[in-house]
Amino acid sequence: MKHYFEKLNIYIIFLVVTLFLSSCITSNRDLEQRRLALYFLAENIGSEINIDDQTIVINEFKFALDRFSLYAENDVVLQTSGDVTALIYSYDKNIINDRLVLDVDLGFRDIDRIIGYELFVEPVSNRTGVLDNDFFGQDSNYSVIIRGTVNNIDFNFRSSLEFERKYDFSVVFREEKETILIRNIVDLEKVFTSSNGGFLDPLESENEERIINNIRDYLVIQASAASIFEVP
Repeated sequence: MKHYFEKLNIYIIFLVVTLFLSSCITSNRDLEQRRLALYFLAENIGSEINIDDQTIVINEFKFALDRFSLYAENDVVLQTSGDVTALIYSYDKNIINDRLVLDVDLGFRDIDRIIGYELFVEPVSNRTGVLDNDFFGQDSNYSVIIRGTVNNIDFNFRSSLEFERKYDFSVVFREEKETILIRNIVDLEKVFTSSNGGFLDPLESENEERIINNIRDYLVIQASAASIFEVP
C-alpha cells in the first residue's frame, strides 16, 4: 500500500509508513524529491562476548519504534503519522552488514538541512501490518526482543519498557535526489555491561531496566547524505 504526503503550511510533514520488513512511502512526483534510508547494525552479534567471567552470545536482537521524527531548520518537523503501529529494527547472527530497515521517498520544498532525529521505542500497539509475532504476548506486547545464550543456557529476553532519545546533527542536501542516511548502531557488549564493568545477566529479571537503559545510552546514530539510489 502506498501513501502520499506533501508539505503543510504549519511546517509539519507526516510520513505514513507501510509496515513490512521492506517499508515504503512515496510522495507526489511533482514535488522536489529527497529520500530517507534507515539502517541498523548490531555489533558483536553471534560472537562470544566475555564479561566478568561470564560468556554471552546474542543470536537475535530487535526492537520496535512506535514513531520517529526528523528535524529541519526553521522549526520544520517531519514525523510518522498516527497510522504507524511499529517499525521493526531487527538483526541476527546471519547478517554481516548494515540492514536496510526503511527506504522512502520524501516530497518537500525548501528543506536543505536536517538537524536532528528522534526515536521512540515502545511496545507494538497492535497487529496491523506487523508480521513478527515475537512482539505480542498474552498480557502485554513488547518493545525489545533479545535471544541468545549465557554460559550455554538459552534465554529469550522480552521487555515492554519504553525509551526515547533525540540526536542532534547537521546533514545538508547538496543535490535534489540525494538520500539522507541514518545508521542506527548498537554494540551488544556494552548493552550487557554494567556501569562498574560487571555482567548484566538477561536471565535475571532485576537487570531488565539496566539493559534497556544501556540500549538507549549506547544506540549510536551516524547521519550523512549521498546519492545511493536510482530515482526516476
